[in-house]
Amino acid sequence: MIILVSGTPGVGKTTVAMEIAKRYNLSYFSVSQFIIENKLYVSYDEERQTYNIDDSVIEKVNMEVERLRNVVVETIYPSLLDRADKVIVLRKNPLKLYEELKRRKWNDLKVAENVEAEILG
Repeated sequence: MIILVSGTPGVGKTTVAMEIAKRYNLSYFSVSQFIIENKLYVSYDEERQTYNIDDSVIEKVNMEVERLRNVVVETIYPSLLDRADKVIVLRKNPLKLYEELKRRKWNDLKVAENVEAEILG
């Protein structure tokens, strides 16, 4: 079983995904962590403080998900997965999200872009 947990940064994906994995004795897989640890990104955007990826990661991510089999996948990139049995999309009040991202000391551009993404859904 593959359960996908997605949403914009700061909505609680990691917390929810880890709790589901623990409660149902499933593996937990963070796509972002996998990409960073395996240096699968193409560049780093200093201004936005984020890693840039391209479609070359799709096959590697899906191979890892298939290897894990019964897994909760946490990602802001749901389109990277070929399939999922269940999908959970988390949302957060944009004002609360703004507070959370500022608490993380993210720069104004990164906060604004992510809050805007949450508003637009």
